[in-house]
Amino acid sequence: MSPRPVVSRPGAVVLLLVAAVMAAFAVSRQPLYAVGAMLAIALAWLIAQRLWLAVSLLVASSYFEGYLAVGLGFLTVSKLIGVLAMVAWFLAWSRGRQPIATVGLFWPVAGLAAWILLSSAMAYDQSAAVLFASRYLMFFVLVFLVIQTVDGQLSQATQLAAVAVAAAAVAALIGLWNFFGGAERATGPLHDPNDFGFLLAVTVPLAMHQFQIASRPTRRCAAALALASILAGTLATFSRGAIIGLAVAGAFSLLTRRLRARWALLFLASALLIAGTANLLQPETIDSALARKEHIAQTNVNTRLIAWGIALDEFGSSPLLGVGPGNFEKRYIEFGLPTGEDGPITTHNAYLNVLAELGLPGLLLFLGYLAVSWGLLRRRNPDDPATNAFRSSLAAGFVIALVGSMFLTEQYYAPLWLLPALGATLVSARGRSQPLETVA
Repeated sequence: MSPRPVVSRPGAVVLLLVAAVMAAFAVSRQPLYAVGAMLAIALAWLIAQRLWLAVSLLVASSYFEGYLAVGLGFLTVSKLIGVLAMVAWFLAWSRGRQPIATVGLFWPVAGLAAWILLSSAMAYDQSAAVLFASRYLMFFVLVFLVIQTVDGQLSQATQLAAVAVAAAAVAALIGLWNFFGGAERATGPLHDPNDFGFLLAVTVPLAMHQFQIASRPTRRCAAALALASILAGTLATFSRGAIIGLAVAGAFSLLTRRLRARWALLFLASALLIAGTANLLQPETIDSALARKEHIAQTNVNTRLIAWGIALDEFGSSPLLGVGPGNFEKRYIEFGLPTGEDGPITTHNAYLNVLAELGLPGLLLFLGYLAVSWGLLRRRNPDDPATNAFRSSLAAGFVIALVGSMFLTEQYYAPLWLLPALGATLVSARGRSQPLETVA
């Protein structure tokens, strides 16, 4: 039995006629803008016909949020990309080509979504609550769509990881261009250099995996260049959290034998070579950036300690529902936190931010999501080394994300949500009929 069309034939004719009349009117009034809008709509429709392409665009867009967070108020370019990806999935599903894949990861995500709605209803600043709740929603959409796109296929997962690596490499090159062009630290695609460093650092294990599995010299060279760019961009952000995350992930991978010692030594040598080359070519730029970072280091530590204390005080004022999404910065003055020179100060800790804004149940749901994610990424199948190697890269990136979340509010960025989604359905054909091994 053939799938039922989304729109009937008479309905499609009516829609085309209405669209033609509207297009003709627009062209007669503003021809240049009208043609541009029609080309954009045509491109969007083309992308919507290809689920993998739409989801790839969504994944890549997370590396350029500083450029895409523009639009008409609440509706930004990044949100439009998410809507486009949802439309692509709906079209594929309605035609019977895309059955819904379900995993255990959906349960904590669904619980967290419901709790965010409850907490938003109690927020003092409703506009901030709606804005930040929508950010959570976009990441929940990302989790759902990536899981539907991968659906147990390692090739699909590695291709989406390759998209993330390519986007990170381009973003890193932009950040390096800005840094050597006079910026204090590498930034641009994301406004905050610490968040930017975190985003790049999490992608380093995926870039290493792309280099390891490259079967042709040209692909291996491209993967090596991408890895070098991402690593250089991470170092140029001078983010201590990102560097600590890389160190912890490296130690974890070595201790659990997910990473061979020769690869770890090669990576360390590459990092030292990149840092040494940059210092040799641009010594004044590097020295100036290090001096500025050292000057503000203690201030940053003091600010974080104050912010963490305020987060605990806000939690104490509303332990069940919290102060509401996005309301930490709106209410911190009530608890004695002064405004910084560059504007409001954030929590600088994802866990304390969730505790303050969503209360204890919200934090438990968030930690439950992280625990389920970690359980999925720890899975091993002795008969599927390719999937195991890919999961190892995801696990290493997830470790960096967990460490980075100790210093930054990284629940508002893609890695914590993207990495578990990439590995959630990766069970080999044999693995579907027998239990998987779980290792440390």
